[in-house]
Amino acid sequence: MGLADRHFEVLETNGVKLRCVVEGDGPLIILMHGWPQCWYLWRHQIDPLINQGWKVCVPDQRGYGYSECPPNVDDYRIRDLAADIDGLATALGYDEYALMIHDWGALVGWNVAQLYPERVRAVVGMSVPYGRNLDPAWCTQEFWGDNFFYWAFFCENVGEAEEHFEEDIRKSLLTVHMSASGDSGSPVDQQGKKTMLEAA
Repeated sequence: MGLADRHFEVLETNGVKLRCVVEGDGPLIILMHGWPQCWYLWRHQIDPLINQGWKVCVPDQRGYGYSECPPNVDDYRIRDLAADIDGLATALGYDEYALMIHDWGALVGWNVAQLYPERVRAVVGMSVPYGRNLDPAWCTQEFWGDNFFYWAFFCENVGEAEEHFEEDIRKSLLTVHMSASGDSGSPVDQQGKKTMLEAA
């Protein structure tokens, strides 16, 4: 099925409107993308899941794609992001659901499962395993080393990050998507032997 053939709905949940692909009949599974992605990440999984008897909901999560982007940093707390996902199930009339989670969406998804255990029947975690809670600043600094403070630049200087990325959108997206490739020469590649798993 092509992009133009997908059925999109805008669902209100937890005070925000999220644009979702909603298709199929049966038990509900919600597919959660990572950063910097959107529902399109899951385009190849939608039809096979429908063919296996699932109702599939694939949102652009809060702040991504065509979903609402609240302006305040406080609007992106993990509990709010998790409540968004749980609220999608309610908006679709489901008491129980499964999750398929990827990348940064996995961090939200694991929290959904912890906060709503009576509703989440199963979790398929991809690329980000469940683990104990670690100090995110420590993990990030261990992983990125001397390049750690780029995070502070992008978090504290609202608007500057956007300007920086928009100077050359193609280069920015290639950098984000390819920086962890095996021969990229990036900090991720250079410190590949000393991963967060070793540090934990």
